Amino acid sequence: MSRNRVKMTDHKTNITTLPSELLIIIFEYCSAFDLVRLSQVCQRFHEIIKRDLLWFKKSYLPLATNQKSERFRERCSQVLCNRSKWRVSYNWQYGKYAKKFLLPQRMNAIPKIFLKSDKLWWCGNNLLTCFNRTKFFDMGNNTSFKCINNICDFSTFVLMRDFIVTGGSCGDLNYWLIDGKFIHVTHAHANDINAMDATSEVILTSSLNKVKVFPVPVKNDNSLRFYDYCLYSMITTDKIWSIKADIEGTKFAIGTSANESMPLQIYNIERMQCLMELSHNWRRGAGILDMVWEDPHTILSCGYDTFIRKWDMRCGRCVNSWADPTDATLYCISSDYHNTMIAGTQFNCMAVLWDQRQREYMQLYFMKCPGNRNKSPIYSLDFDSTHLYCTTDRYLVELDFYGNTKQSFNYNGMIK
Repeated sequence: MSRNRVKMTDHKTNITTLPSELLIIIFEYCSAFDLVRLSQVCQRFHEIIKRDLLWFKKSYLPLATNQKSERFRERCSQVLCNRSKWRVSYNWQYGKYAKKFLLPQRMNAIPKIFLKSDKLWWCGNNLLTCFNRTKFFDMGNNTSFKCINNICDFSTFVLMRDFIVTGGSCGDLNYWLIDGKFIHVTHAHANDINAMDATSEVILTSSLNKVKVFPVPVKNDNSLRFYDYCLYSMITTDKIWSIKADIEGTKFAIGTSANESMPLQIYNIERMQCLMELSHNWRRGAGILDMVWEDPHTILSCGYDTFIRKWDMRCGRCVNSWADPTDATLYCISSDYHNTMIAGTQFNCMAVLWDQRQREYMQLYFMKCPGNRNKSPIYSLDFDSTHLYCTTDRYLVELDFYGNTKQSFNYNGMIK
């Protein structure tokens, strides 16, 4: 029996001697943190781990950087490789960013911003301006559009393919070409236009408790044909704070002050017919200030009830909610249409990062504006994979998460 026994050698197998194919299988079980550490073991490990193959599955897990949605990619200034997605997401979650204060104002404003991959639009007081997003963001040299309203202040705006539409405090719709030239005015409301959105065919406007729908101008040759008449109008029992068209352009949602009626209502655009009033155990005055259509069936809302709520149109109810950690009114919300949400709060120039897969907030970002301007709400915000832009009453603030900054502003778990 002992003669047939195979004699074992004293040779010990080392992991560094394994074929690359086996190492890749082993490394797939490692977390992103472990992969970063393993890449420092030796040159061979570094070469294997830096490949996109290992990071492909992990690239859809991080916050803010998955870039899975085409709508979100339209906002992103750059497409990140799979490994960079994890690194930048780590910066988001642990508060590692560089901060810039842009566009200081002499007077208080309630600004609105809109982010594109190559441009950043800002609207406040009587100024509407656009900046090119370059590597070295210089407000003075990067302005591509600027218009000043000498009659009344801008309250909101929407971007169309060939022009911009602004809503003013005097109730007018003003039309501007991309080069900043004023081309037309439509008297839409008797009071301030406080909310506006548009589809490819209609412009939705609201003032006080009234909604009006106007046709989009038609381009003929090199000119635009304007229609000053109102297609539809309706009156609600409560003041309207927000209005948003869905991504298919067939219906829209309004958020009201919730004093006499439900704060979230869905209407058909073509017939102005109420499709549903979303029921919930609302408290009186828990109005909705901002909304995001994540898809044709899902809405994220925020407002005076201090919650972000996720609504499913197929069942007509709230399917998830996240309470603000400071119990503050939420003025605005932005989403990557996947798992990441950021809300702007009422107090201390603070924005809150959320993961829809988690119950607790992921991070707090304090703008800490100069000149003792730290108590302003965040009135409007937008983000892409590498940058967050927030507006306060006097500043536009940029947080850059792409760099390798050593300083960390980690407030995760600070508020229970």
